[in-house]
Amino acid sequence: MAQLRAVVAAIVQFDREIAHVACTLPDYALFESLPGAAPQLALRLLAASGEQREHFRSADE
Repeated sequence: MAQLRAVVAAIVQFDREIAHVACTLPDYALFESLPGAAPQLALRLLAASGEQREHFRSADE
């Protein structure tokens, strides 16, 4: 049981660190503002979209 508590505590700490870093990312607020995008989904979308999104001129591309 002590091992489980330690793992849960580590996960909680990682979640805090991820949230702290997320707030520093330039486009995080944009992705978080999407309807239905919770903080975790916003981070996934941001990561999936990559860093070089400017080569797309429109959503059709």
